[in-house]
Amino acid sequence: MEVIVTEEIAKLIDTKRIATLESQQLWYTEFLSIKILIGISADMKNAIAIINRYSGGHSALIISNQLLIAQQFMNAVDSAAVYHNASTRFTDGGQMGTGAELAISTDKLHHRGPLGLHQLVTNKRYVYGKGHIRE
Repeated sequence: MEVIVTEEIAKLIDTKRIATLESQQLWYTEFLSIKILIGISADMKNAIAIINRYSGGHSALIISNQLLIAQQFMNAVDSAAVYHNASTRFTDGGQMGTGAELAISTDKLHHRGPLGLHQLVTNKRYVYGKGHIRE
């Protein structure tokens, strides 16, 4: 697993095995491997703006013990699937009951996220967990 962090995060943790963000352009990157980019935000409104600007619209996650805050986040983030205290690895056609995937789309003209024959509409899925992961 590769972890990339902003300079603010690098000041807070041991960065021996962590890379520091070198380019803001990296925020636009969809990682096709086990990789994570971690930054810090002044508040939730700013975090939502950052996600909505840089995200591909596939999935977004909030880790919080405050349900109201999590619900506000989930409603405001523009993603096909939004998660509260659960892994975004559940964003899969088989996991979400849509059957085998034909493709993955984040387009708003039809189904966003895992795509099966019966999902030719725009959907947004809300997933709530208590630390649930997909192994």
